[in-house]
Amino acid sequence: MTYDWQPDGSGKKWDNKSSPEVPISSIRFFIPLIGGDPHDCFDDRSLEDGMPPSRAQFNQVTATLNQIENKLESITNQFFWLIIVMAILMFAFIWRYR
Repeated sequence: MTYDWQPDGSGKKWDNKSSPEVPISSIRFFIPLIGGDPHDCFDDRSLEDGMPPSRAQFNQVTATLNQIENKLESITNQFFWLIIVMAILMFAFIWRYR
C-alpha cells in the first residue's frame, strides 16, 4: 500500500493483485457504553441524556400514557353519545316539520 499525492494521507493506492492481504498493525474503536462520545467536543448533551431510562421512569411514562388513553376513551364515548343525541333531535325536527 502506498500513499497518493494528497498531503493529508487520505489517498492510498493498493495493488491488490500482487498483495491481496495487508497486515494490520493496530486498530482502535471508541464505543460509548452509556452516554455520548467523551471525545466529541461539539456534543453539549450531559451524560444523563444518553442513559437509558430506569424502571421507575419507564413505569411512570407507562402510567401517564394509560391515563391519556383512558381520557381519550372517555372523550370518544361522550362524542359518540353527542352524535346519537344530535341525530335523534334532527330526526325529530325533520319528522315534526315535514
